[in-house]
Amino acid sequence: MTSIGGIGGFAPPPMMRGGKEPPSFDSLDSDKSGGISLDEFKTAGPGGGKDAKANAMAEKMFAAMDTDSDGSVSEDEKSTFDSKMQDRMQSLQIMAQIAGQGGPEAFADAVVSSADTDGDGAMSADEFSAAAQSSGIESASGDLVAKLFEAMDADGSGSVDTGEAESFVKDLASQGPGGAGGPPPGPPPGPPPGGMADGSGSDSDSSSSQSDAIARLFEIASAAYASTASNSANSTASSLLSSLAA
Repeated sequence: MTSIGGIGGFAPPPMMRGGKEPPSFDSLDSDKSGGISLDEFKTAGPGGGKDAKANAMAEKMFAAMDTDSDGSVSEDEKSTFDSKMQDRMQSLQIMAQIAGQGGPEAFADAVVSSADTDGDGAMSADEFSAAAQSSGIESASGDLVAKLFEAMDADGSGSVDTGEAESFVKDLASQGPGGAGGPPPGPPPGPPPGGMADGSGSDSDSSSSQSDAIARLFEIASAAYASTASNSANSTASSLLSSLAA
């Protein structure tokens, strides 16, 4: 998709983009009735209720927030909607980060290659632990490293190959309400590391990319688990939710 397909299939308005806080319930409830009406919601949006395009978007958002369809959005309904929208934005940011690593396959290959010191095409728990420590990840305790490895080791063989790592990375990209569902909007934050996506680039660029891969994995995984801290999605990645979101 080319736009952020947020809650209800519409893009969030400018006031909810770019990490900005959504307007407060009190600021939208202008008549202090304890509920936000559609007219109040339109008036608070771009154009002050006089722009047809902005009003059409406001109507879709209002319908998504008004879960009991009583024509008024309560504070709880707005809070739930804001939380879901924030999770959705977080999910898209995670996808962009993975895209910035050359995509799931290239990223997974870099993770395994950076840890595979014996050259057997896979990484053992000891190799992964050593790679995590050499990457200088201060938050990567032994217990956390072990749990992350266990989550990637889908078949429980004690060894993670590129296929297992790729499945795990794709699972990270699916975190968020309803899954991520498509490529991220616009370019990812920063160019793909040299040589990761297509094998091009200098040896030094490739080496640097691989040395950063484990650190990037922890960073992206932590963001994914934090974004799903309030939902009960069942996935391989979610097995580390409580550890990484803490």
